[in-house]
Formats: sequence, C-alpha cells, structure tokens
Amino acid sequence: MGGILVVGDDEDVGIRAAVAAAARRVRPGRLMWATGAALAAADWIHTVDRSGLGTTRCGAVARGARVWFRSTTVAPVRRWADPRDTDYAAAEYGALLASWLRQPETRTVNEVDGASPWGPSWTTARWRKAATRAGLEAVPLGGVSSARLMPGPQAATADADAPCRPSPRSWPGPGVEQVVLVVGEHVIDVDGPAQAAGCERLAAAARCAVLEVAFDADGRMADARPLAAVDTPAKIAAVAGFLVVEAS
Repeated sequence: MGGILVVGDDEDVGIRAAVAAAARRVRPGRLMWATGAALAAADWIHTVDRSGLGTTRCGAVARGARVWFRSTTVAPVRRWADPRDTDYAAAEYGALLASWLRQPETRTVNEVDGASPWGPSWTTARWRKAATRAGLEAVPLGGVSSARLMPGPQAATADADAPCRPSPRSWPGPGVEQVVLVVGEHVIDVDGPAQAAGCERLAAAARCAVLEVAFDADGRMADARPLAAVDTPAKIAAVAGFLVVEAS
C-alpha cells in the first residue's frame, strides 16, 4: 500500500502544520498521522519462532508504509500497569517499539539502533567523529563523555495518568550558534554549499533522512540529533515537501 505514517504529538505544532500542508497535495490514505499514545493503544502482535527470532507487527500501520517516528510520548502507562510498575511497563513497551522499528519490513525515515525510536542514539563524540569523516570541521573531542547516550524511555511516575516520555540529552548545548536541518534532499538554514554537502554526507552516514546539525560560532560541528525541531516556516515548508514526495 505504501505511503508514510508520521507518529508525533499534538503539541508539536510545526510537524502538524507540515502534515496538514502536505495532506492537501497527496491522494487520500497516502499520508497518515498518529499520536504516540494512539500508536501505543493499537493492536500489536509479537511472535518468536523456534530459532528465537522475534517478529513485531502493528495493526495500525498499512503494509509497506514508511514510518517517521518523532513522538516523545512513549506509552500511557496506567492502561497496563500498577503505578509501582510504570518503569517496567515503559521499558517493555520501549522494547516492543524498538523491535517493530527495526523490522526489515518497517521502512523508517531514520534508521534506529534499538536505543532510541527517533534514529541512531549516537554520543556527541560519535557524531563529531562522523562529521569529520563527512568533511565538516568539528569541535575537538576533549571533555566529551563517550557515555552520553540518549536515554531510553522513562516513566512519568509522578502522575499515573501521564505518558511515559524519553529524556533526550540537552540540546543544542552550550556554544551553539547555528542549527541546520537536513530533510530529504533539502538543507535548511545552511551557511554555504560546503556546509550543506557535509551535512548531507553526515545524514547519509547516519542513515537519516531527517537530521538536525548544530555548529558553534566558528562554524565547527558541535552535535547532531535525529529528533529535529520543525519550528520555522522554512522548516515546515521543507518537511511538507518531503512528506509529499514520500506519500506519492
């Protein structure tokens, strides 16, 4: 069937505006929207064969559709768990989600590695090394902890009705003066063709169709993240165009 499913949050007004703009330009059923909470409540099937290989299916997603997961709502925990078990419930749902996103037949916009549903959970140090290989000058690695992994889902234990939310590391971090958005074949808020080409190569190396790349005042790459903000008219327009292409 194909098309693209965007999984986001109602409060993410930029991505909702982009989805609405794109939906007016594509055939019905080719561009789908779901909140993270709605996806969590869908019909899920997880099977394990005799060899121990697991397969995860989500009944809410059309076969062959590409998936852009950008929701920070991981699961409404009270539906399944006693408040004392919310951490466990969040971890189990996070594992189910990661299993689904990593299935060969689940075509994700950003390739995931199992630790984050948005894309690769690389450390700042790894992003900077990859940026150097992509031809970008990067901030020196001294003082950057290799243990700064993007945390997995965390339970919202203060309110049993609240959703579980992942906790991304601080973004964009100190000293950042410029943030570039790579979305499909477009690069937004870039400073020249060399920087654009380097950001595109970095996104390709990370297997991300959508990537945000941060630079310091000297034009050195400082960090990157797959969970990109869509918060300006230029970014909304670029994302809408990307969705039209994916839904066609």
